[in-house]
Amino acid sequence: MIQEIIIGLVFLVAISYIGRVIYRSFQAKHTCASGCGKCGEIDEKLTSAGR
Repeated sequence: MIQEIIIGLVFLVAISYIGRVIYRSFQAKHTCASGCGKCGEIDEKLTSAGR
């Protein structure tokens, strides 16, 4: 009985992980490929300087 519960929990964790990966693959990506997060700051400075 306890083995079935453990297997069920492992299965639920695996399904939720796969669901999370699929969900995140459809989310919009707002950063550049490097992932440093500086591109947004640079764009923001350029637009505010142009005003």
